[in-house]
Amino acid sequence: LIKQILAGTVSKEDFDFVICHPDVLKEANSLRGILGRKFPNTNNGLLRLDVVEAVKSLTNGIEYKLIHSSLELDFGWIDVPFGQLDMPEEQLEENLKVVLNVIEKQKPAGTDHLLFILRTLLWCEKSKEKFKIDHWKYFSNYPENGVIKEDTEDENVKSTAQ
Repeated sequence: LIKQILAGTVSKEDFDFVICHPDVLKEANSLRGILGRKFPNTNNGLLRLDVVEAVKSLTNGIEYKLIHSSLELDFGWIDVPFGQLDMPEEQLEENLKVVLNVIEKQKPAGTDHLLFILRTLLWCEKSKEKFKIDHWKYFSNYPENGVIKEDTEDENVKSTAQ
C-alpha cells in the first residue's frame, strides 16, 4: 500500500484513516508529506500496537474536533454526540464519561497541572435548552466543583514589629 500511495495509483482520498503498527512506521514515514493530517501518530490514535482494536475503535467510535474560540485562542469547544434520547440513563452517563476521558487524554503535554475541561453543557438538537453537567465528578484528578483553589495567606495572621 505504501508503494501504491507513493506511485500515485492509490490516493489519500481513497480512505478515511491510515492505521499503522509501530513496526511499519519507518517505511510509512515516506508518506508523511502526502498524508498530512491523516498520517498515523499516537495522538490521533492511528499508530497502535493493537491494529484490530484500532479498527474497532474507528468503525464503532465517533469523530469529533476541537473548534478554537476566535476571541480567546486558549479556549475552544467540542460538539460531540454520545447517545440518543431513547437510551437508558445509565448508558448515556457511561457514554458521557468515556467521551470526557477520551478528550481529557488529548490534553497538551506539559499541562498536567491545569484543568483541561472547564465546562460541560448538554443539549438535544431539537431543543434550545442547555444543561450544565458537573464533569469533574468523572475524573479523579479534578477538584470539587472543577475549581482549583489558590493557596491564600490566613487573614487572621498578624505581623509583629520589633
